Amino acid sequence: MEYVNLTGTGLSVSRFCLGTMTFGAQMEEKDAIRAVDYALDQGINMVDTANKYANGKGEEILGKALSGGKREKVILATKAGTVAYEGPNGRGLSRRHIMEQINISLKRMKTDYLDIFYLHQPDYATPVEETLDTMDYLVRSGKVLYLGVSNFAAWQVARLYHLGKSGNKPAPVVAQMVYNLITRGIEQEFIPFTKEYRIGTIAYNPLAAGFLTDKYADKQKLENTRFALSKLYADRYWNEDNLTAWDAIHAIARQAAIPMHELAMRWIISTGSVNAILLGFSRMEQLESNIKALDGGPLSADVMEACDAVWKSLSGTRYNYNR
Repeated sequence: MEYVNLTGTGLSVSRFCLGTMTFGAQMEEKDAIRAVDYALDQGINMVDTANKYANGKGEEILGKALSGGKREKVILATKAGTVAYEGPNGRGLSRRHIMEQINISLKRMKTDYLDIFYLHQPDYATPVEETLDTMDYLVRSGKVLYLGVSNFAAWQVARLYHLGKSGNKPAPVVAQMVYNLITRGIEQEFIPFTKEYRIGTIAYNPLAAGFLTDKYADKQKLENTRFALSKLYADRYWNEDNLTAWDAIHAIARQAAIPMHELAMRWIISTGSVNAILLGFSRMEQLESNIKALDGGPLSADVMEACDAVWKSLSGTRYNYNR
């Protein structure tokens, strides 16, 4: 397993971060625990979850999986901000909600601190100063070591960053963002911003929720996959433009004599845009195959150019507002 510095921190992180969104949902507890053991044995040292995964069951399973001294060997991250429960205060980044959810998460995972806590999405109703004051308290109390963000725009992260730095409070050090062969929007502003401000980046949905794999050759949604189980993912990726792009990417992978999922993973690392890739999976064999995907190293320039051509066909020829 390759390790890299998480930009802006002193942390050394594995190229893969173990994603646990399926724990307690598509994956039963015993299989999830076995997967965590395997991932750690393969050298993965970063594990990611969220308070809402399987309504909290994901965190509970992860707590069991990291018992027996394994917790101290990993960089553990969770998130809050999306809907945790019904009601006016069941979501968001208010002091009340963050404090409530972090305490619940710590209890579920049987730990007294989080290495990284992500603000899962922007909260337009809560003053950003309130959120940052809350994070300042949590960092000073030792419950959180690093602040992260997910699904934020570059300007929103910049605001948090400058408020934190100017007020001697925590500033975001890592961003978890969607990034894959058919979803490259962060290249326009977000990636240049993180490089300038030295903020680490972790790519989620590297396979577009499994879309960028050979199993969709017949263009049918398969049972027990995200596209069959989640309208959110079906709306995000399952459309005619992406299905056309799938054919082109599949042809590139075939020409390169590698599986489609390997092409997708190696492409992300070859761009140099992110520190690590978040690995989601619903079966053990997927995890095993994905971990091996980077063994081939960076892609050739010709393959990268072919992938760029597919993206240009998706993104169009519109003129950007900035130069």
